[in-house]
Amino acid sequence: MSERKEYMDDQGRKFYYESGARVYLDGGKDNGASVKFTPANDVEGFTRGGGVWVKNAPVQTPYGDFDVQLISGKPNKQMVRLAASAVEYLQKDIEHVVDIVFGHYQWAVKTWGQDAVEELGMPKSVDRKSILSIIPTRDITVDELDDDEYVCCIGFDIPYDPEHGLRLEFEDGKIISINDAEFTMKDGCLEFD
Repeated sequence: MSERKEYMDDQGRKFYYESGARVYLDGGKDNGASVKFTPANDVEGFTRGGGVWVKNAPVQTPYGDFDVQLISGKPNKQMVRLAASAVEYLQKDIEHVVDIVFGHYQWAVKTWGQDAVEELGMPKSVDRKSILSIIPTRDITVDELDDDEYVCCIGFDIPYDPEHGLRLEFEDGKIISINDAEFTMKDGCLEFD
């Protein structure tokens, strides 16, 4: 895959995403928002836990539930709109998302070999229909990078690649990249450009 994409937070600290979470290049931790939780900071439908706002009810799909998380301080209307757009996409195009996840699994088997993928926690027989049931953590995250820049992802903590996870970057109603890399599908397997 390509090199990771780096971002800068509102305090000037550089970071990248790994399994849907920020990893700071200075070794520091993401301490979350400095906003105190008060009724005035309430966001309808979300509950604040640490520096993350989590939707009270997960998004339900035929392949399982997805949590929705707004990170980086107090959510604003644009973050909520982006999350809602990703939820709508996920519910409407879940089959395409499953194709991508299964295509990534096929890519991993092709790249690393079946034995290596199994050693990393995947069962011996995985098919398209069961792929999401094997992935325990599935979510939609929206992160504000600066005043007018956001990242919206559909993420998966995949057992066979816990270091990177699987992040489908969502923009303008479609998946634009996977783990910061452009991609195509060929014969059900992902290929990275």
